[in-house]
Amino acid sequence: MLGCRSADRDAAAAAAIREDVPGAAVAVLEVDVADLSSVRNAVRTLGGQPLGALVCNAGVQITRGAQRSHRWVRATFATNHLGHFALIRALLGQLVEPARIALVSSGTHPGPLRSFGFPAPRWEDPRALADPALSSLGGGSGRDGPVRYSTSKLANIYTAYELARRVRDRRIAINAFDPGLMPEIGLARDYPAAIRRLHARIGPLLVRAVPGIRSVDQAAAALTSLITTPSSAGSVAGTSRAAS
Repeated sequence: MLGCRSADRDAAAAAAIREDVPGAAVAVLEVDVADLSSVRNAVRTLGGQPLGALVCNAGVQITRGAQRSHRWVRATFATNHLGHFALIRALLGQLVEPARIALVSSGTHPGPLRSFGFPAPRWEDPRALADPALSSLGGGSGRDGPVRYSTSKLANIYTAYELARRVRDRRIAINAFDPGLMPEIGLARDYPAAIRRLHARIGPLLVRAVPGIRSVDQAAAALTSLITTPSSAGSVAGTSRAAS
């Protein structure tokens, strides 16, 4: 089942899967994780359907000011973390064990020395992370956007550990997944034009030459393996940084 905020893109992705894998059972679900009302509507649409796994994969990096989502919440925090958190909370009871949950996080949280120069997160009270009016990262500096991104991904990791603790009596494997640096995806779409062109030009070369930089296909294959390989679920809930 594919969740997507755009019905047209969702349908196109489902059609592409069916073309590659004739007879594949693919359903689509319209959900915008930046909008908590959309998350609630998606849960109602599912109507208690049993689920074997949940992959929380939406991500955005906004460098031009602290944009808000549909209500008061900062768009980066809402998309990268809060919507996923709400979705997991709502669907936890529908998981059929052994089950798996993967939060697609990031290796940016250690800071620039270990994450290709990406700035380290700046943790604050979650209310401040959600509301630009309360945060020290209110906008302004162009570097604040990447910091907001790495902080939201750190929230994924914190949640993975706490969730694993809370479901330790159930056969649910919890993973915070690091897909690696992927220059081919749209996370740089808010960057200056010169940097976007550089990403497009040298991205394929970096994928082949630099460990830790991945193509979309490589990262997707690793995530798929994490969800579909029987040994990934195990018999006890746990966490791992699973992209290595």
